[in-house]
Amino acid sequence: MTSTSLNPYIYRPLPTNAQTRIIELQPCAAGDDSPPSCRLRDFDVFGHEAYEAVSYTWGEPLFTERVVDDAYFLMTTVNFRDALLRFRLPDRVRLLWVDAVCINQHDEEEKGRQIPFMAQIYSGASRVLVWLGNYPEQAQSLLEVERLARQLQRLPGPAVQHNHAISSGLTSDVLKALQHVFGLPWFTRLWVIQEVVLNPDVLFCCDSAEVPWIRFVQVMRSAGSQSLGPVIPSTIRDLWMLRFFDRDITPRFNTVRLLHDLSSAKCSDDRDKVWALSGLATDFEVGGLEEDSMEESEKLKLQVDYSIGATELYLDLASKMIRMSSTSKPLLLVYAGLRSDGQPPAENLPSWAPDWRLPSIRKPLITSGQEKDLSFLETVNFRYQAIETQPKPRTPAWIPKLRRFRQQPQPQRSVYVG
Repeated sequence: MTSTSLNPYIYRPLPTNAQTRIIELQPCAAGDDSPPSCRLRDFDVFGHEAYEAVSYTWGEPLFTERVVDDAYFLMTTVNFRDALLRFRLPDRVRLLWVDAVCINQHDEEEKGRQIPFMAQIYSGASRVLVWLGNYPEQAQSLLEVERLARQLQRLPGPAVQHNHAISSGLTSDVLKALQHVFGLPWFTRLWVIQEVVLNPDVLFCCDSAEVPWIRFVQVMRSAGSQSLGPVIPSTIRDLWMLRFFDRDITPRFNTVRLLHDLSSAKCSDDRDKVWALSGLATDFEVGGLEEDSMEESEKLKLQVDYSIGATELYLDLASKMIRMSSTSKPLLLVYAGLRSDGQPPAENLPSWAPDWRLPSIRKPLITSGQEKDLSFLETVNFRYQAIETQPKPRTPAWIPKLRRFRQQPQPQRSVYVG
């Protein structure tokens, strides 16, 4: 049957014994440039069948490419087709989970049911394959990261590696290679963060180059506190290290903190500002699939529902946070203020409910350490003063002198009353 005579794939409701679907990517001999062939079938994520999960970006939202099987075709983007061509094997079927295909993106109810399983899907995968795209120049930088990591690995300890990187002039090479790769579109997206953080074995692929994520971590640590560009790579590194190298996850990565730190990350649906973090925050749960050391009463629970808008979701999130903790309202006021330009809140959001669609225009004075104990907010007349990110004009020298003069006690004067 030719591809022109195939029928379009029709999504059907999942049976009770399956939580999602899986792609069976068919093998293809090396050098064969035929379109990718795959089969989509129902899948039990709690079963014992090994699979790999793919993390990628859609690229241009133009569905011009066909993924074919014996009976149907599925229209996809160029970047997704390239990912399948890159990951198909020459001698055997490869099981892949890709959210854009394994979830019916046109069924809001199904999306709401499957999102609680995404943490289980990515953590349960044998490996996560990150597809950065076909970028030959960045692929060379990816190989440079691999080379630098192997060079640093021969040295004992992170401190020695960092000192060697500085003394030998490697720091500039490290920063150049990392920033070149971190400028790719994948590092701007919100959903990709949990897709990497939840799995210990992650492989980054760009064009024909591939490098394990642990190599990135080694090279990033040698760069020290120097700026690496986007906030997403550093956040992924911190969360990944805490998850797999320090089981005592710190409160810094709670829901509000993550919403604030990652508010610049992009997602096509404003509601995903919340749902994309459900597998990361230690105080957030959307289905109870993961177990950790926190008591059930300390969990923030929300039902994934794409029938409500972003404004209603942000309000529901803030309301439940306040009911869960008495210190949440002052903290929410702080983060709402970071996004306020003095105009009335959008769509009638109350002042204590941050609008996570707005960019942060100020920097917080509260540090992550202070967030651990906010009880002082209940007893002190707390007034939050944000630091503007844009520099303010310098105050003329004579103004502080005038202020000090006015604050000095003035001599009492006799007043004659006739």
